[in-house]
Amino acid sequence: MRAAVRLAWRGTAVLAFGATAALAVISNKPALAPAAIITASHAQPTPKCTLHGLAISLASAPQTRPAGTRYPVEFTNTSAAPCTLTGFPQVAAYDARGAAYAQVGNAAVQADSVTARRVVLGPGASAHSDVDLSIIGLPQKACKKVTAAGLRVIAPGETTPRYLRHKMSACSARGPQAPAYLRVRAVQAGQPRP
Repeated sequence: MRAAVRLAWRGTAVLAFGATAALAVISNKPALAPAAIITASHAQPTPKCTLHGLAISLASAPQTRPAGTRYPVEFTNTSAAPCTLTGFPQVAAYDARGAAYAQVGNAAVQADSVTARRVVLGPGASAHSDVDLSIIGLPQKACKKVTAAGLRVIAPGETTPRYLRHKMSACSARGPQAPAYLRVRAVQAGQPRP
């Protein structure tokens, strides 16, 4: 009888110890967060700036330089949320005569003097891209000089142009043999420097 009682006590002690160990393991595991909290912890990436929330303008008076003229183009976030711009805008001179604004000469080539970086624009913040125009020393036959009405600018990642009026001398010659008289730099944070 005593042996049976001892065996019962040992069995009870083993069960109690096992249950305590199991509780310790379970209580040391981290609690799982609800799905909504897990999802909320992953920040959404800042969307790219779209034409509907972006003002594009000539930032200041063109800057005359020995090699030509610099036109600082400014991009301002007019939306209520941050957005990003990355890369080069598409730029060309245009003629305002007629029903459709026709491109004058070749589009601007990309200048690699500054690195293209992702620029985050908060509401009301601005970025800029410099456009250099140089027809100095170009022969009339190769350039076919004309007066353009201004610059046609398409923001990076967009397809709809904005037309910035400012009369300028331009090359009307087009094609692979025509001179590259316009150069555009990648969008940079902040306003242009004089």
